[in-house]
Amino acid sequence: MEKSTISNLKFYGKPPVAVKDVVSALILILGYETRIANNWGECQKILGDFGILVKINNFDPTSCTLSAAQESEKILDNYSMESIRKNDLNAAKVFKWTKSMIEKVKSVGGLKG
Repeated sequence: MEKSTISNLKFYGKPPVAVKDVVSALILILGYETRIANNWGECQKILGDFGILVKINNFDPTSCTLSAAQESEKILDNYSMESIRKNDLNAAKVFKWTKSMIEKVKSVGGLKG
């Protein structure tokens, strides 16, 4: 994922619900708590942290809990790629990546001890 994809999303003062939901799903699958993922201000801080790109680009499906993947999936199931694309092209890229990682987490069974 490119830095511009993430950085463009953080500039929304009040994002469309679909964009916020995509970012929330991303934040959840990366291991952050639900209370953080549900707070746009906290999401913006995370999106602004350079470390987020490292987490995304080095994501290991065995480091994510199955419950986090399921929670992310529940959020994203309300949308199609086309509906997200109509809101924001960068959000569509994040949507595609997050959906793909959810499937990978499910295929490996989530966090391994």
